[in-house]
Amino acid sequence: MQTLLPPTSPRADGFVRMIHSAERKALARGRILVVDDEALVTDSLRLALEPAAYTVSTAASGRGALVQAEGAEWDLAFVDLGLPDMDGLDLLRRLKVRRPDLVGVVITGYGSGAKGFAARDAGAYAFLEKPADMTPEKILTVASNALRHRQAERELATWRQQVAASEKLATLGTLVSGVAHEIRTPLTYVTYSLYLARRELERAVQADPTLAGLAERVLKQEEAALDGVARISRLVEDLRRFTRRGVEGRADADLREVVGVAVDVFRAIRRERIAVETDLASVPALPLDSGQIQQVVFNLLNNSAEAMPAGGTVRIATRAVPGGGEIEVSDDGPGLSPEVEARLFDPFFTTKAEGTGLGLSICQQIVEAHGGQIRYATEVGRGTTFVIFLPARPG
Repeated sequence: MQTLLPPTSPRADGFVRMIHSAERKALARGRILVVDDEALVTDSLRLALEPAAYTVSTAASGRGALVQAEGAEWDLAFVDLGLPDMDGLDLLRRLKVRRPDLVGVVITGYGSGAKGFAARDAGAYAFLEKPADMTPEKILTVASNALRHRQAERELATWRQQVAASEKLATLGTLVSGVAHEIRTPLTYVTYSLYLARRELERAVQADPTLAGLAERVLKQEEAALDGVARISRLVEDLRRFTRRGVEGRADADLREVVGVAVDVFRAIRRERIAVETDLASVPALPLDSGQIQQVVFNLLNNSAEAMPAGGTVRIATRAVPGGGEIEVSDDGPGLSPEVEARLFDPFFTTKAEGTGLGLSICQQIVEAHGGQIRYATEVGRGTTFVIFLPARPG
């Protein structure tokens, strides 16, 4: 094998210096695993990649690479075809089972043609041929292109998920608009029938007091039935609001007064367990659908309360900020786990036994329809804070 170009040569150093500062920041996120049993190859790749802000680790065997893949996440793997303990393509397949979005680059001394199709099937993005391609320029170019390819694939996957979600929501909107009335009509009939049954029982007990025990048991069943009706009604209403597009009935309003109404309603419902501390400053008039913003506030307050089943304190504030106003809701609950954070605003995702999973999705939709933004900060064991920005009227 011919001597590889030292990555510390003036030509290599000049190539590294040519990388734009913004590009180097992007490369700093690249985590690369190099798998080759030749120390000269692994050292050459490390010396070419580390000055460009990549994080590099090496393994001399397939088993060593699999161990590293279990303990850390890698964005890109350079894998030699001829490893001492297994075929390089088999290793690449096994690595991609563990890390599906891993990008693979195959290192070979035999040319890319012989195993080209098999390498593509195994998930290889490109080849590096020994020794011709083992120059800092080639190594850095392949690494940068491979990571860009990985990012493009991830963005494409996200876009596909968003398109699929939009199609599902459009279908859901059509469905809900068509059946909401049909659901509410029998629910109203059931509620009225249960009310009439209660009246009949009350009259029966007045005529024959010995029926009091039976009436009490029946009325408990009636309460359970009414609770079920109420839950169905809430679900229909949540679905209807979730699929509604745009914001209707906006008018200039003081954010402090709008939020204050939601706080009063919440206090009336949760007064036995949750303390609410307020710091509601007046905000210059904003174009708001007051009812929808109150729904957002109530949902956030309710989520905080449900995160603290043993009781606690929720703090809510309003304030004027450049370009509009903000609402801040914070609690002392357990915070959000990374798994919950990843799906926090997903429709129908819930950690509650009886939740619909639409509360935060509705909040996000309402805020964005107002031209605003919703953001949050959380710390496990310390609580969660949501901040809503609502813009002022243009001009």
